Amino acid sequence: MSGDSDLDRIMARRLAEMRSAARQGTEPGGERRPPRDALISILGHRGVEVLERAEAQFPQQAGMVVSRLAALVEAGQLTQTIDGGQLLQVFRLLGLHVRMPTRISVERDGKMASLSERIRGMDGTN
Repeated sequence: MSGDSDLDRIMARRLAEMRSAARQGTEPGGERRPPRDALISILGHRGVEVLERAEAQFPQQAGMVVSRLAALVEAGQLTQTIDGGQLLQVFRLLGLHVRMPTRISVERDGKMASLSERIRGMDGTN
């Protein structure tokens, strides 16, 4: 039975270390994670796509935004998931108009097709 209690104490200590590392924004080995990784950990639907586009179009400004948002994540002030639309809104409020590709799809007879394909099909070939 002593072995079970020792194992329980070891597991409890390890769990406490992992929780404190998560609160401090560090990896369990004691290293701080990069700001971009801290931000990506809370990004939701299409958030990474918006972030990558912003970094490609505005590398310096996006880096500053990433570092500030990551600081908020690590401080525990930003805990909710940020989806792509919300992140895009943050960039736009800061004056960075990140260009995103736009696709309009139309469903017809149970099949999805782009709007441009449907318009081309209207000339009699469809």
